[in-house]
Amino acid sequence: MNEKNNITMHLPKKTVTRSPAISFILPVYNVADYIPRCVESITGQITLDYEILLVDDGSTDDSGTICDELANSNEHIHAIHKPNGGLASARNYGLDHASGKYIFFVDSDDYLASDITQSLERLLSGPSYDIIKFDYLQNISSKQHRITSSVPSGVISDEAGKRKLICEALNNEHTFVLSAWSYIYRRKFIENEQLRFVSEREIGSEDFPFTLEAFLVARSILVIHEPLYVYDLRDGSLTSTYRTNIPEKYAKLYQLLKRYYHQHVGDEYDQSLREFYIWSTYGLCSTLEYQLHNKWGRTMKQASQAMKHLFNLPDFRQAILEYDCHGDSIKRKILITIMRHRWEWLLSSFYACKQQLGRLLHQ
Repeated sequence: MNEKNNITMHLPKKTVTRSPAISFILPVYNVADYIPRCVESITGQITLDYEILLVDDGSTDDSGTICDELANSNEHIHAIHKPNGGLASARNYGLDHASGKYIFFVDSDDYLASDITQSLERLLSGPSYDIIKFDYLQNISSKQHRITSSVPSGVISDEAGKRKLICEALNNEHTFVLSAWSYIYRRKFIENEQLRFVSEREIGSEDFPFTLEAFLVARSILVIHEPLYVYDLRDGSLTSTYRTNIPEKYAKLYQLLKRYYHQHVGDEYDQSLREFYIWSTYGLCSTLEYQLHNKWGRTMKQASQAMKHLFNLPDFRQAILEYDCHGDSIKRKILITIMRHRWEWLLSSFYACKQQLGRLLHQ
């Protein structure tokens, strides 16, 4: 089925004829309880000329109706309805219809931080940057924690600075945020470089290649330490839900990144890409295996089999054998040894002990 032939758009007549300063792209899928909060965080405080693109990705709840109601109530809001294709597909359709100078991706179950009007006005009325990286607030159980980037504030426009940024992103995969919502992009930059999201259904994460490819070809990146976004970590969100076939999907992600980087700069990032692939895949799989023990009642034998599958995957196996762990922490060197020898039973035993210890501590 051709998705483009099944798209309906609700585009109210606009009184403003010039291109807006910023386009907010909000993918929507079965988040009826959260959309009004997200939209209000924009309409209730943004004074710049803006547009909001609500991309309803085939929702089966009331989300589509709510999108239309919001579009009817505000000339800055447009509703787009399309067959379900996933988060990457929804963002790409938003890009196809955006007209702002800058693009701000907002997940519709998150929202913008309060009192950011002056920050946005200052950022968007000053010099043009291809990418603007900012801090955010993490909302867990109604408590907010500020997450500050490890990258110093300032403008990155030279190759040495960009290389340092990319290595920081690849070598610190658990602390460096690569999510599209943690950046503002210049729309012409995205169009000129033909950047688009690859489906998370194919590679596990739509954010990683988009952001890492953007870093590589950007001519100017501004880093600020101001929290502009609230990431609402809740049960049921994509990032808190177990996803199947992660090892295979991340292997495809690894190969995609290698091809892109080789095309632009050769093999100079190969070690960093291996490090990113190994620890992002292992970290996600090991965390999920512990959750499966703890939350879904999976047995140690099943968890051990899952780890064995990861350690024997051809791409992962080759990356492990080629990976240079000199300079790594003792913990990482031990884990590399376990993975190279395929001692998956050691890790599964550890998760089982950790689960039992957690139960004892909560008695």
